Amino acid sequence: RFIETAGAVTEPLNFQTKQFDGRVFKIWFQGFENCKTVCFPHPSGSHGLRDDYIKLFSTEIGNLLQEFKEFKGVSCEVDPVVKTEIRQV
Repeated sequence: RFIETAGAVTEPLNFQTKQFDGRVFKIWFQGFENCKTVCFPHPSGSHGLRDDYIKLFSTEIGNLLQEFKEFKGVSCEVDPVVKTEIRQV
């Protein structure tokens, strides 16, 4: 059933880590025909996973989100004052 939904693997499963002054975790990425995935550690095993560590992956994750928005035809810009997205239809 998974292959029916996600499609065949187009990008093999791989992980990335970043230099960090705290606890380092593996963040996993994989691509399929119909979706791309980003996997974070499960909360039960991720004691010490900090927001500022996740933020180090903002480029990788932001690129995936931008790709999805373009695919769906959604145009967004970020308000520089409040740093939230303003959806434009």
